[in-house]
Amino acid sequence: MKKITANFLGLALLTSVSLFSLSSCDQDPCKDTTCLNSGTPTEDGEECFCLCPTGYEGTDCGTLVRAKFIGTFNASEVCTSGNDTYSITINSVASDDKKVQIVNLYNAGISVNGEVNSDGGITIANQAFGTGTISGTISSAGAVSYTVTAGGASDGCSFTITL
Repeated sequence: MKKITANFLGLALLTSVSLFSLSSCDQDPCKDTTCLNSGTPTEDGEECFCLCPTGYEGTDCGTLVRAKFIGTFNASEVCTSGNDTYSITINSVASDDKKVQIVNLYNAGISVNGEVNSDGGITIANQAFGTGTISGTISSAGAVSYTVTAGGASDGCSFTITL
């Protein structure tokens, strides 16, 4: 009887170890994921994705958000003061991956700075030019909206660029 009991206990112990081993085989879906530019591998159930910092996007956070905004665009602008058609140029700023320079906004030779925001668009913070100020946004889809204030009057303008 001792021999049967010892064999039974050995079999029970082997079964317990096997079941524990099987239940601890859960795979870490992020173990082989590399995120660039300080992106964070983030588990979502059995999937892994990179959570990108502001200014970067893509499956591995390797794409600069501002890259899609760089270029020369035609503006068919609608303002409260009237309509206008002209070109603007958006350039990268070498010292900061999140910054751009927008040249000829308002068709007045005005150059303003913008910065990539957490929504994947560009924020044009309030900036002075000549005797006025300008501020606005460019959405991630290319909708441009801004306000120029000078001499006590404001002019709201909008147009869309094709990204």
